[in-house]
Amino acid sequence: MGNGNNSGTSSRTGAAPGDPLTQEDADRILEEYQVEDDDMIDWELTGWQRKLAELAGMDIPDPRRITATEGELLDKLGPLGKKDFADNTDRAFVETEQRYGDSQGNDPHVPEGGAPFNDDHADAFRHAYVNALSARDHGQAWATDYWTAHERIPGNDAAREAMDLYNNEVGRRIAAENPGASDAELADLVEQAVANGEMVVIDSQGNLVPSNAVTAEQTGAPAPGAPEAPGHPQERQTS
Repeated sequence: MGNGNNSGTSSRTGAAPGDPLTQEDADRILEEYQVEDDDMIDWELTGWQRKLAELAGMDIPDPRRITATEGELLDKLGPLGKKDFADNTDRAFVETEQRYGDSQGNDPHVPEGGAPFNDDHADAFRHAYVNALSARDHGQAWATDYWTAHERIPGNDAAREAMDLYNNEVGRRIAAENPGASDAELADLVEQAVANGEMVVIDSQGNLVPSNAVTAEQTGAPAPGAPEAPGHPQERQTS
């Protein structure tokens, strides 16, 4: 999502949905796809929902440090909805390792001192894919609100924030364009969108670029100490 003033299924760039991005588009994304910071909380499953999860034998997550809005939206999901959410998140990580990892599922292009599958094509895939799954299973509005809130962490780097927000939006668009698509079908569509240059990644100089402009070996990370960009207010999509 950009500044919050769209439905989460259309782009604010000059590119038409499904078309490769230009560097001009990427520069515009860096400026527009920024959100205001949120408060951070320690969230955990509590009350009757925790009791139901225990009775059902479901895994109960440890307390998580997340934004206040993320916690509010997770609280709106019932126990089964939370399980679907957790399963989809796990599925996105596994699918990323299978499609972009080596034979052991490890990142073959992780930069020295960097985190695996971060700021590159695999990262773009994972964000878009989990958004596609969330939009399909929980609705466009909830997925837009949740994954936008997920980026409202204080101190989030501008290039990384814009990359994630935009790629999230592409994933939700793919889900909207392919109602009823299976997990595997959505994964294939998202992977193709990355290859086509419909998403953005961070190059070795710390710049936001179209995902077909560089190879995995040519990706990098935001420049150390890069300033935050002004955030735009998030217009919530749900009541």
